Amino acid sequence: MEIYQFIGFGKVAKPKTMKNILLYTLLLLSVTAKSQNIIWLSPNADKYQQKPYVSETATLEIEVKILASTIPKTDDITILRDGTAITGKNGEGVMQYTTYTNTVALKNGEQTIVIQYKDKYGIHKSPPLKVFYAAGKPSLHVFAIGTNPADLQYTAHDAWDFANAFRGQATGTNALFEKVKVKTLIGEEATAAAMRQMVNSAATDYHAGKIQPQDVVILFVSTHGFVDEFDKQLYLKGDDYNAYSNIATSLGYQKILNMFNRIPCKKLIFLDACYSGAGKRNSNSKAINDAIQQLSRTQDGLVTMTSSSEDQVSYEDDAWESGAFTEALLQGLQGKADGSDGSYKNGIISLDELCTYANATVPQLVKNKKSEIQIPNRTRDDLGNLALFAAANFDKNTLPFPKGNTPEPPKPVRNLPNMVFVKGGTFQMGSNEGRDNQKTIHSVTLDDFYIGKYEVTVAEFEKFVTATGYETDAEKDGNSRVYTTTWETKVGIYWKHDAKGNLRPRSDYNHPIIHVSWNDATAYCKWLQETTGKGYRLPTEAEWEYAARGGNESKGHKYAGTNDESSLYRYANFADKNIDFDWSVKSQNDNYTYTAPIGKYLSNELGIYNMSGNVWEWCSDWYGSDYYKNSSSNNPQGANSGTDRVLRGGSWSSMPLRCRIAYRNFSAPKNRSYSTGFRVVFP
Repeated sequence: MEIYQFIGFGKVAKPKTMKNILLYTLLLLSVTAKSQNIIWLSPNADKYQQKPYVSETATLEIEVKILASTIPKTDDITILRDGTAITGKNGEGVMQYTTYTNTVALKNGEQTIVIQYKDKYGIHKSPPLKVFYAAGKPSLHVFAIGTNPADLQYTAHDAWDFANAFRGQATGTNALFEKVKVKTLIGEEATAAAMRQMVNSAATDYHAGKIQPQDVVILFVSTHGFVDEFDKQLYLKGDDYNAYSNIATSLGYQKILNMFNRIPCKKLIFLDACYSGAGKRNSNSKAINDAIQQLSRTQDGLVTMTSSSEDQVSYEDDAWESGAFTEALLQGLQGKADGSDGSYKNGIISLDELCTYANATVPQLVKNKKSEIQIPNRTRDDLGNLALFAAANFDKNTLPFPKGNTPEPPKPVRNLPNMVFVKGGTFQMGSNEGRDNQKTIHSVTLDDFYIGKYEVTVAEFEKFVTATGYETDAEKDGNSRVYTTTWETKVGIYWKHDAKGNLRPRSDYNHPIIHVSWNDATAYCKWLQETTGKGYRLPTEAEWEYAARGGNESKGHKYAGTNDESSLYRYANFADKNIDFDWSVKSQNDNYTYTAPIGKYLSNELGIYNMSGNVWEWCSDWYGSDYYKNSSSNNPQGANSGTDRVLRGGSWSSMPLRCRIAYRNFSAPKNRSYSTGFRVVFP
């Protein structure tokens, strides 16, 4: 077989068929036509047309492939720097077959390099390559964010301590940086809006020339994170986070990446977003870590290190006075990561050394204190040799913790008044009994939360109204539903009235609030958020059912606290001998005709009262009759939209069937009546 040399494509066999002849001819024409090509091999100009390639040195090795009908001569090739022809460091460069190499001298600042080739068809130019070089040391820009969630003690301190460690890196022995600029958002400062503004400021600083392409940008974030059920995006909670405005009160991780993509310098993100809350397992962790890995791998010049991997969570402890991740990072920066542990020690901590040390240290810290597994993870290795920290300057220029910006580490919330801690876990939601909307038993996994030990009382609701002047939907519309001997809508009825429509004596203000809509219940929760700084809200339907079943202490009861319908009167206020309905159970006596004071009956396995009977309880979810068929398995939030909200638990007017834990009811958000109330959860 004859072999032909085809310039630019190596050796190809002589074609033997008409089809191959045509293909061969087209291939030949593609390189003999006037539209000849110069392709960058190194650096890749496709990546650096919008943002510059940052050179560490004053010279740049270039390599291009020239596709032409004849082998080019070096005399026909010109290097243009900002439009002016220059001579490469190695004279006219080297041409080997179709590949041209040379070394270009760079000037200070940004410049554009173009390779030009001249032949009988004219002048052909490569795509432009933007290059940045700066003589002297780079600057370091540290952005640290630490919220102060009520179920964690050290997140705000972690962010402050990490940022503090870098303040002295522009002074002293072996200073690596020309300048160090530190910006922090600590505790109550770290609202979602402030977090977004901080991230935006990095891009703004770059365009203003305050951040140069040779610089290093570090972002440290310590907070709770979550993956939204609907858009599947990762979000980092602001200090002002609330579940009903979860996106508005959080910072999207994609937003961070979008902003950082505009900054063509070295970027490091240290992210601790898988805190479980008081050291409890967080089913959201795997989704968070997976999202970080997937998103962060796509961006050149960006390395993200997360505090844990897979479905692991992050731990903190009083012994460290920090999270395990931050403790390991700070130990490493103090010098323990030097050499890690190769072991050539030079007093300079590289990114590789710091990550290697953290990967070895965090698991040991957590194993010793928590008997759990936590292993940090890094998304990329392309900045591994980056000199990051001079250990000798660790404690220089530090500032005291800003007490005015955030409270001291909060006390554990386990003892919140009238709240019961519910440890997260997995349970089977739904039932094969009753209506179709309860069927499709499905597995649901929930995070830890706290739930009201009792329903919200009239007295508690009164405090809200007194403080805010709030008008309920019943007051705005001038009526609510009551029961005397018939069901009716009665004018002038609102939250101060009982089920019959009579004004309650103050001695009855320990009864659950009624005549309140879903809108009223969420307004009460918002007021609690604003006055306490805590994330009070209505429970999701899944949280309500899990708590009613007894959480991980569940004994599998049909009703809250019992499986025996004949003893239901000991646990619930329902339609018994005291009320004359067709469905009343005349053989039982719960001692109350209408609502009963909170805590009057036996509790369930977790010490929660009246989850069956007394009043229907609003949940946060939109109601969907077939939602169970498509429900998320992790922290479900209910249907995407609807006309009704979920009600759970049954009431004083309900037959036992409706007091079952699995029974689902619903009503429009504005509706209110003689038997609807609510309880709260946190966070």
